[in-house]
This record gives sequence, C-alpha cells and structure tokens, in this order.
Amino acid sequence: MAVRICNYIHCQAGTSWGPRVLNDCELIYFVSGAVRWFVQEEKSVRMEPHSVLLIPPGLRHTLVCELPSVISCIHLDAEERKWQLYRPERQEAARLYGLFRECVREFGNVLPERERLLTLLTEEILLRLHRQNLLTGRRRSQLLERLTAYIDTHSDQKLNRRVLAEHFQVTPEHVNYLFRSQLGISPSYYINRQRIYRAYELLLTGNAPLKAIAAAVGFEDEYYFGRVFKQIIGSSPGRIRKSGCGH
Repeated sequence: MAVRICNYIHCQAGTSWGPRVLNDCELIYFVSGAVRWFVQEEKSVRMEPHSVLLIPPGLRHTLVCELPSVISCIHLDAEERKWQLYRPERQEAARLYGLFRECVREFGNVLPERERLLTLLTEEILLRLHRQNLLTGRRRSQLLERLTAYIDTHSDQKLNRRVLAEHFQVTPEHVNYLFRSQLGISPSYYINRQRIYRAYELLLTGNAPLKAIAAAVGFEDEYYFGRVFKQIIGSSPGRIRKSGCGH
C-alpha cells in the first residue's frame, strides 16, 4: 500500500477543492470547523469535526470550507470503490486522529523504515474503519463486537477460534464465519495483528528483549513471533530496533 501524500491543513472559510477527480484514494479527518462535500448528483453532506471521509479514485466531487477548518489528509493506493463517511465514538476518534497525525510526522521523515511505518499506520486506520463497518456498509453483530473486545483485552493469553468458541458457547465454524463475513479476515489474523500492534508499541517505548516482548503479547515461540511480525509489519522486530525506530 503506497502512501503518496500526508498533510495537515488549516483552511480559511471559503476555501474549496474541485470539482475534482482523484487518481488515488483519499482519507480525510475533519479536525475542526465545518466542511461541505458535494458528490456528483447526490445531495451535499456536511462534515462535522472528528468525522472521517473516504473518497475513492474516479469520483467527481467538491469540498468547500464553510468555516475556518482544520483537516488532515492521506492519499494512498487502495482498492476502495465507494465513498464512505464515518462518525466514530469519542475514544475511537481520538485514536484515529492520533494515527493521522503520526502519518503526517512520518511522511516528513527521512529515516529508515519510513515507507513501512506509513503502510502500518494507514493499514491500522483502514482496519479500524473496517471494524466499524464503514467500508463494508454492514452492522457488526453483537457477538462479533464481544469477540473483538475480548481479543483486544486478552491478546496476551492463549487464543484461537476454538478457545473463543468455547468461551462464547458457539462453534469454531461460526466464529470463523463472523470474522470472514463481516471483517474479511480470519480470527487468527485478527488475533495476530492485535498482538503485533502491541509488540510494535513495546518496541517503540522500551528496551525489553525480543523474547520478553514476544511473551508479553502472547507468543510462546520467539522465532514464530518474528515471522508473524515480519509478515504484518514488513520488517523484522530486530531490524526495527537496529534502525533506531524503537528508541
């Protein structure tokens, strides 16, 4: 996933973009102010602070600032084909805002692993939007909400679809179906991804040995942890640490 532009813009009232058609996908976080979005023949949509807009390539649209506004934008190559508007809850909005700001800071970086870090950050943004059914247009079932919440708070423990099925008194096949049909990923991938995100945070904020970090996020085998880390992040935990990104 290539990230082309990340910026943080202070806009005067009356500032506008368009009509325009993008060649890539754009994610916009509306920090403050009021922006109205006009898309093709549809009605205009008013973007409130702390909402997120996904604009796919090829869609003719216009953005107009009704008040002085602050927005954060990310242009990236993604396979999204429908525009979506997301209004997250306060806690999730704070996390998304932080991710947008991290992208802007990293975009201006020249240190090693810049591209990998940008990919990681934008993938987390898209994953969180998927989790809220922004991109799928479907409501997540209450059971899936409970499953993901349980994983998020117990990712350091032994987890797989059988453990989850037993805990929530359903079949492993049903657990697998919920994740694949509503999130588009397997339960094991979601579990590993949450663990690796936590491991990455530990690499950034401390100097614990890799073996200790692996154990802390739920991996019994340090070498398997390294393989999964590289699959998800695109680089080994050791390389991240040696590059200086973990200090």
